[in-house]
Amino acid sequence: SGAGAAAAPPPPPPSLDLAPRGADVLFYGCGNARRQALEAAVRAAVEPRGFTVMFRLDFGLFGAEREAAIRGCRVALNAHYYPRAALETHRINYLLGLGCCVVSEPSADAELDALYEGAVVFAALEDIPARVVELLEDEGAVAAVAARGIALADELVGLAAARAREALPE
Repeated sequence: SGAGAAAAPPPPPPSLDLAPRGADVLFYGCGNARRQALEAAVRAAVEPRGFTVMFRLDFGLFGAEREAAIRGCRVALNAHYYPRAALETHRINYLLGLGCCVVSEPSADAELDALYEGAVVFAALEDIPARVVELLEDEGAVAAVAARGIALADELVGLAAARAREALPE
């Protein structure tokens, strides 16, 4: 190496953009007729546009495989097992904390849905495929929803920690 040779640039810092990509759209959960119908509708809407879909309607996506699927997707779906069900906050909070853009059907609790509005894209079950296409075709929208989701997840963790501290005896 000569005296005037330029040093190689440092490698880029790790980022979500460099993470290996999985399916563009992910759903995992127990299967039933309404979720199977959603899968068919999502596939029909997004696959002709070149996007990929992973629906796992079984109990086989756990641990590292589930986390890799979540981290690799662009949009994660939340669809209730029963119509007008409770919002699956345990699932949604986990997805938001991992930086996912989440699309969900509304729940039976409008007040709770309002808390998540903006951090989660809500759409009626039959409208989810069209909303997913809109998002996939606008990477800026996916990133904006994911950023609002991370902010909400952080806020919820802070609220939980504050309530736990209040409950502790002095």
